[in-house]
Amino acid sequence: LGYRGVVPAPTCTDGVQNGAEDGLDCGATACGVLCAAPVLPLRVTSTAILKAGAWYDVLVHLENPNPLYGASRVEYTLTVTDSTGAVVATRPGSTYVNPAQPRYLLFPITGATTVPTKAEFRMNASTVQWSALTVDAKGDIQFGVRREVLTPASVSIHFEAATLNQSRFSFDTVDITVLLYDARGTVVGANATTQRTLVSGEERAFTMDWPFAVPGAMRVQTMVTTNVFANDNFIRDYGSPGSFEGF
Repeated sequence: LGYRGVVPAPTCTDGVQNGAEDGLDCGATACGVLCAAPVLPLRVTSTAILKAGAWYDVLVHLENPNPLYGASRVEYTLTVTDSTGAVVATRPGSTYVNPAQPRYLLFPITGATTVPTKAEFRMNASTVQWSALTVDAKGDIQFGVRREVLTPASVSIHFEAATLNQSRFSFDTVDITVLLYDARGTVVGANATTQRTLVSGEERAFTMDWPFAVPGAMRVQTMVTTNVFANDNFIRDYGSPGSFEGF
């Protein structure tokens, strides 16, 4: 007795990766269509609890490894506990993360009755809203930082600088995060602020103060970012928000 099965030839519409396909029904050789790059998950690179005078700050560092995809909305919950495991503070919220850019989130923890020793930052992966970036963010959206002056003192720290919107777009809100480092490169302090209505080509000064001692602070890093996925963040020349059609 003999048996011969008939196997259909691979196609680019059968919902299966087969033949010479590089992925599911895609591949330049097999289907004439390049496979889309997989979207990699956001990573929590670090969480740090910083002494901030009588209180504390929690600094969370998010990293997005995707060069073309960003998260227009990320829902999270920050839980801070003490050495016994008791909850000191809980901070639910949402944020954005641009493609291939780090994102620092700063959470002031005030009124704590015990010393926080652990911070856990959890993202709800199922609710992350991914969006594709269809323009070169490095070429079209850039910010510069000029005239940085850090003035440390025994009981306080003063910092001043200026942001420069090197983009061809004007923005309703620009986020600024400043990190203080000691001689070993460890973050010992942080601060954050926002600038409103930063137009294309504009340079604008800002100041930050730590009204308490930050031991070891000797170097500063300034990061400027903006939400490239919020249409109402892009301002037309005549002053009203408008849709950014490149995204």
